[in-house]
Amino acid sequence: MRTHRHTKLFDIGGTVSAGWSADGSAFYVNDHWASDRERAYIYDAATLKCLSIGRRILAEDPRSRPFAASHNYFEIERWDGAQDVSVKFFGTRMNRRLPVSFSTIASARPAW
Repeated sequence: MRTHRHTKLFDIGGTVSAGWSADGSAFYVNDHWASDRERAYIYDAATLKCLSIGRRILAEDPRSRPFAASHNYFEIERWDGAQDVSVKFFGTRMNRRLPVSFSTIASARPAW
């Protein structure tokens, strides 16, 4: 149902990309807001309820937390069906002045 209502979700600090789910019930937004940061969100199209992919990954995978303190990128690559997304997270932490990287690809399903 189209309401002709406009709602600002957030300020754009850099480059964004977005994609609709196959059934139109949700959409994702990748917000590359700085050269060393990218955030990803899934929004419910009807309510605009937001799921932060970064917060979800950090909450569910303790191994990822040290890599989110420095350069970090949470990126939704694509929809895998109507309710699942393929997510890429990569980050770097400094360990004795040597970068140590972490990368993972996961599937996420919003739990509204």
